[in-house]
Amino acid sequence: MRFKSIQLSITVLAGACLFVAVGIMTLFGLYSAERNQTFVQEHSEPLVTRLIENRLTSIASSEAERIRRRLEYPLTVASQLAQLNQMLGELEGDGSPSLMMPREEMSRVTQRMLQHNPDLLGLYVAWEPNSLDEMDEYYQGVTTDGYDGTGRFMPWWYRAADGSLAVEALEDLENETVLETGVRAGEYYLCARETKQSCVIDPAPYEVGDSKVLLSSFVAPILVEGEFMGAVGADLSLDFIQSLLRESNAHLYQGQGRQALVSGNGRLVGYTGTEAKPGDTESKILTAQQVDALQRLGTEMTYKVDQASGLIELMMPIRISGTTTRWALIMTLPLEAVMGELHAMNAELDEHQISSTLTMAGIGLAVAVLGLLVMAMVGLSLARPARQLAVMLEDISRGEGDLTRRLQVDRADELGAIASGFNAFLDKLQGMIREVVGSVQQVTDASEHTADIAIRTNEGVQRQLNEIDLVATAVTEMTATAQDVARNASLAAEAASNADGSANHGREVVKATAQTIQSLAGDIQRAVGSVQTLARDSENITGILDTIRGIAEQTNL
Repeated sequence: MRFKSIQLSITVLAGACLFVAVGIMTLFGLYSAERNQTFVQEHSEPLVTRLIENRLTSIASSEAERIRRRLEYPLTVASQLAQLNQMLGELEGDGSPSLMMPREEMSRVTQRMLQHNPDLLGLYVAWEPNSLDEMDEYYQGVTTDGYDGTGRFMPWWYRAADGSLAVEALEDLENETVLETGVRAGEYYLCARETKQSCVIDPAPYEVGDSKVLLSSFVAPILVEGEFMGAVGADLSLDFIQSLLRESNAHLYQGQGRQALVSGNGRLVGYTGTEAKPGDTESKILTAQQVDALQRLGTEMTYKVDQASGLIELMMPIRISGTTTRWALIMTLPLEAVMGELHAMNAELDEHQISSTLTMAGIGLAVAVLGLLVMAMVGLSLARPARQLAVMLEDISRGEGDLTRRLQVDRADELGAIASGFNAFLDKLQGMIREVVGSVQQVTDASEHTADIAIRTNEGVQRQLNEIDLVATAVTEMTATAQDVARNASLAAEAASNADGSANHGREVVKATAQTIQSLAGDIQRAVGSVQTLARDSENITGILDTIRGIAEQTNL
């Protein structure tokens, strides 16, 4: 591409390079940002997944620990009361009981302990027949104050509907009938007697006063020298479990998940969903695979992300110290809710990427336009002295140049050097033209003198030509006369041989003279041509001198 202007060429070429450079940098910046965003997304998802797993594990552990403490609390109360009853059956070295306390006093102690532990719904003590002070016969027929007429000590203190404490005799202590809940009717006593260990009875609905409550009994055995003498149990209403689960679930991803506490017999102790209620079987909310996983649950938590169903399933075992009981806390959360923060972050990153792209493109365009303007100004600053130089050269080429003018030198770069060089060239050219004008004047004078000489020479040559013509005519006449003489001599040869020799000699002399005259005539003719050429050259020199004189006058020299 050929440009007619340095400014245009600099602007176009530099601008194109600038646009290409800015475009490449912008594209690279966008590519780099895209790679960074992809890297962040690829590495943030596993990181967020691990953080979510750790967070859910921590929440589940904390919730399980809180439930475990609440469940161990009634067992602690039962254990303390069992130790107190154990002292009633132990004997000192002298054969006297370690603790002397009548049955009525023990019943009042049970009542006070229930009164001072408002979270408990009931507290009971049950001795084996005739094991406590061997006075069952004395209480036979009594059906009040926690007796059933057999005289066996088995008071059960509980909270009535109005909040007051009431006492009744325990029922079904020896009943091994399995109820619909999967628990034996006398499990709250039989478990401790059979295992001689503390037991947590799986929850089941029981009649307490005039209402049915989901209860779980926490039983501690009364052991005297390793022999089972009875059991102490604390009844705990599990309604608080439902409240705990709902509170925890509400604070976990805005309650979008589900939480459940499943007892060892597969009953729901608490559930935050609407598909089932506490006391229902686990199969109402769990699939067969989940039930199988729950049955195989050991002492460690399980965490599973089910992409097919879009759920996160967490099972946390809850073991109560001193017992073999194992309940399980189950958390189910939708992936969309759990990963919502990640998706929101990715969406925010996408928006930020688009904003950054537009900003970078705008900045790149602004830089390119600004750079183009700068290049145009640079091109203009470079083209201005070049234009001045071109104008001056054009004036000189047209014969209208003023050699007294000079370019302004106000730059220290190459253009300033060009302007300085051009001014130096004009200085030398001006001196040379002055010398040429002087030489032309001298040549003009010499030419005029030469012209005068040529004119005079021409006139002399003309005269010589005329004279040569006369000589030639005379020679011709002499030749004719010589020929006549020769003829006459030839006729007189016979008469005078001396005259014949003289005549022959004269004829040769005449011929030589004639030839000499003819050669002279040719030389004179050539001299005339040379003089005429010289005259013409003189006229040409005069024209050249006139032209140079005109140029000198026009250039003010």
